[in-house]
Amino acid sequence: MLRQTLIAVLFLLFSNNVNAKILIPGKVINPIDSVIKLVVLPTELGGERMELTAKLNNNNAFQFTLDSDVAILADVYHGAIGFPIFINPNKAVAFYLTVLDVKQGKVNYKGPGKADNTFFLEYQKFVSTKLENKKLASLKKSKAKEFVAFVQKRQKQKEQFIKNYQENYQISFSKELENWINNDIIYESAELLLKYPQLYYLANQKLKRKELSKKYYHFLENIRINNDSAILQPSYLGFLEGYFFVYRIEKAKDRQLLYSFKNQIKYVERFFIGNAKYYLQSLILLDGINSNPKWVEDEYRKFIVSKAPPSLIQKVKTRYALNTAPIKGKKIPTDFLVNTQGSTPEKDIFNNKITYIFFWSRLDERSLYEKRYMRRLARKFADEPRIQICMISTDRNIDNWKKYIADRAHFVNDPKIKHYLLHPRKALDFKTNFRLKTVPEYYLINDRGRIVSAHTWPPSSGGAARMIRRLLEGTTK
Repeated sequence: MLRQTLIAVLFLLFSNNVNAKILIPGKVINPIDSVIKLVVLPTELGGERMELTAKLNNNNAFQFTLDSDVAILADVYHGAIGFPIFINPNKAVAFYLTVLDVKQGKVNYKGPGKADNTFFLEYQKFVSTKLENKKLASLKKSKAKEFVAFVQKRQKQKEQFIKNYQENYQISFSKELENWINNDIIYESAELLLKYPQLYYLANQKLKRKELSKKYYHFLENIRINNDSAILQPSYLGFLEGYFFVYRIEKAKDRQLLYSFKNQIKYVERFFIGNAKYYLQSLILLDGINSNPKWVEDEYRKFIVSKAPPSLIQKVKTRYALNTAPIKGKKIPTDFLVNTQGSTPEKDIFNNKITYIFFWSRLDERSLYEKRYMRRLARKFADEPRIQICMISTDRNIDNWKKYIADRAHFVNDPKIKHYLLHPRKALDFKTNFRLKTVPEYYLINDRGRIVSAHTWPPSSGGAARMIRRLLEGTTK
């Protein structure tokens, strides 16, 4: 049924420089629910999923208090309506949203464009539907000039969209939002170049091969590799991870770095500063959590007393405690599981194959976000018969889960992905024995069916593929 409603929400955001608290008051006109919810999803920098709920008072007003000293993106939900907002701790922002209809779970938005927040709706739509795109496989075969032209065209398209947006709505972006946009453009281009460094080399043919690394690193410095203001942006984190693990280690085939977490830490300490350094240190430490126990303990103790962001330190503490617990080495029994036919699977489903397990729920937003990356992870190992991926749902209704899976043939038909349900009557015992506190969660099992790493990298992170590959090569015991 078509419902028309108008929501006008006024967000007044400001920060206290002492405790970095952001006060977010607002008001809903013609509400369709009695509550409003603010959701901040965890980033690769750390932190847990944060969900704040406020009840509307008699005047339909509400207020949130959020701890943050950086500009971030969050989602606001009112009934079935959800929309992104840009939270800037140093600037008041007015936001108005018109919801035209809510039908079959779909929401169409229309905003007047007179506030920073409305930009993200249009920007996301533009990037997903109109931005120049090519299959990455075809880029590998492209000539260097064609590749560089493709990258530059995407940059110009984004810049032109931003210019047109401001002219159409007669608005000016805040300095903080301009920085966010510029970083997004810069780091996306950097990520493409990082995937194909040989093309960057061909585009600079006057360079001798031995000079490539120095020249390329100089290029990275010029786009602010140590940019603390962008540390929460996924594109920036992907850029850092790509530079270090893809370009510097895998593409360069630097065995001293590839097989030595100690050397990786030394390299990061030499070339990186600030949050970029701490972020990469945390990746290396958690990557090597199952290596030399003495080294891990020493690095862990140094890291938790460093000047790294508190959320990042907490992430490392949590992962360290979970990954060093006795759960490592346990076998996961199959009698806790149900297959898509509704029966208990064979006992040997985890034998003779390295298995990446994704615990998830169709009702959890973060699970559905990570689910999109599962097929990408599966494609990376499509030609490797020793690797399998298992998606284990924690949903309590078997019939609803079976229907959900059956309606998504692209998942069921993927030979690399197996689907199971955690039996509702046995779920509590399993969660207790295997420290499964929430979803989504990710476990890695060796070819003997034993847990190698629990609460490990999500599929959206490059760490998941690296971890599987190391186990495949026999470098993780």
